[in-house]
Amino acid sequence: MESLALQYVFLDGLSLRGVRVLLALLGFVLALLVVRSSRRLRRAPYALRLGTAFFGYVALQFIWLAGDRALLGGMLWLLMLADVLGALALGFASGAWARARAIDGFESPRWAILGAVPLANLMLLFKRPWDAERRWTVRGPIYSLVALFLFLLGGAVTNVIETRKEMAGMTAGPDADKVVAALIAGLGLAPALVGLAAQVPVPMRGDPQTQLVRVTAQGETLTYSYAVDTDVLAIPDAVVRGVVRHNCTYAPTLPVLRAGGALAHVYHNIAGKEIGRVTVRMSSCTGA
Repeated sequence: MESLALQYVFLDGLSLRGVRVLLALLGFVLALLVVRSSRRLRRAPYALRLGTAFFGYVALQFIWLAGDRALLGGMLWLLMLADVLGALALGFASGAWARARAIDGFESPRWAILGAVPLANLMLLFKRPWDAERRWTVRGPIYSLVALFLFLLGGAVTNVIETRKEMAGMTAGPDADKVVAALIAGLGLAPALVGLAAQVPVPMRGDPQTQLVRVTAQGETLTYSYAVDTDVLAIPDAVVRGVVRHNCTYAPTLPVLRAGGALAHVYHNIAGKEIGRVTVRMSSCTGA
């Protein structure tokens, strides 16, 4: 389970969102298949429930900020399980509410499928009850405004969570070396390097003249590409020695070297020409 959780965590952003959407759709379809209630749900309460459920699922994502501690404790699978069940529950609840709203608006649960498509769901949101006279109540606008606020707040919280994940990362804490070692042990070196590359926020300036612009993984090599604000044709030997010394003593990179991996640092000048390449392996650390 822990290995599966690691693969789940290190899906790229688009793939992870796709998995969550599919899980929510599965929950939605499941609700349409098993719920047989004939109860009705008016427009404003429907919008409020959707907004509350969406915000609740977004807030659940805060658990991933503790991903490094869960990984070291062998409990990452619990976070994955909570995320999966949360997406299923969101879809199931949405399906059940869409059925009730369809009965209220269209006199038939068959129209509930509209709730699975965001734009089509507007028909459920705005269709007034099939047997009700047009009348205004203060509760409707209040529920609708609260629902809109929850959707907007959920979007803002999502951005906050993503930003904090980028800033913290699973490999940037005080136990980063243990986290990296656990990733390599759980996934294998090459897949772990792909995950590590995705964890590095780029672009990132290392000093006034040097900026890290890209991090890629190929096989058992993690490659850092830099842009240097200079027109020199080669990097100084002192820089080469400094890079080797840093990688050989920097805790988060040592597990990669010990596992037989390599760290490549490629430098380009302002003309885009490669001016130096430093490849560090465990054998490079002798006397560093």
